[in-house]
Amino acid sequence: MAFASEPRIHGVTGIDMQQPPEFEKFSRQFYAGILDGVETEAELINSVLSPFSNPQQRARLRSYLDEITRDHVDDRELQEIW
Repeated sequence: MAFASEPRIHGVTGIDMQQPPEFEKFSRQFYAGILDGVETEAELINSVLSPFSNPQQRARLRSYLDEITRDHVDDRELQEIW
């Protein structure tokens, strides 16, 4: 579910997509010291994705990440989203 106040992306293809709440939750998983206490890449990934045990949440996050990392979203837009 998206809310009107959430950031939107406007790629050159005309896609107008609202940022899902899962993305905000995901982005909060990245902080100074994120690598403290993890020894492998797999541990880091598991830690970052741990709040998303619900398959629908993971699907919405995956879909949004796929969309914003396609070529039609430029670096400036991607930085604004993040």
